[in-house]
Amino acid sequence: MVLSIVQFSASRLQKYINNSESFKSDLRQLSKNEIDKSVYLDKAWEAVHFILTGENLGYGDPPLCKAIYSRHFFDEKQDLGMGPASYLTPEQVREIHFLLESLDDKYVKEKYNPAKMNKLGIYQKPWDDNPLRHQYVLENFQKLKAFYKDAASKNHAIASYLG
Repeated sequence: MVLSIVQFSASRLQKYINNSESFKSDLRQLSKNEIDKSVYLDKAWEAVHFILTGENLGYGDPPLCKAIYSRHFFDEKQDLGMGPASYLTPEQVREIHFLLESLDDKYVKEKYNPAKMNKLGIYQKPWDDNPLRHQYVLENFQKLKAFYKDAASKNHAIASYLG
């Protein structure tokens, strides 16, 4: 399972809320730049969520627990590979961006806890103290942080989906 997050205008958000199929069809056009920007967190998505919350996907304190997968759906029955896409409004994106800006590489290092990650079953285990595994999580955290900064600066909404 891999996670992708896309950003788009607030007007597109309303379009997707009104018609979830239009979101699905727009995803097919990513390579043609019809959606403004995306970030691909590979298989590190739940590890990044853990760094932000100390919990599995779906748990943790708001608003950071919504940074990866908000559980606000265009359509709960939509299937984009591993279920529906979830979204955040531009206001929620700005709020999460503000919090992410206060977190640095040292924070990621402090929160990286392979034993707890394995105990919780954080995807993709097994986790260990190998510096390459930590670096993998850190790089994906940095990609997410930069993505939120860009989306917030454009007053964009975002949507995430697992595939």
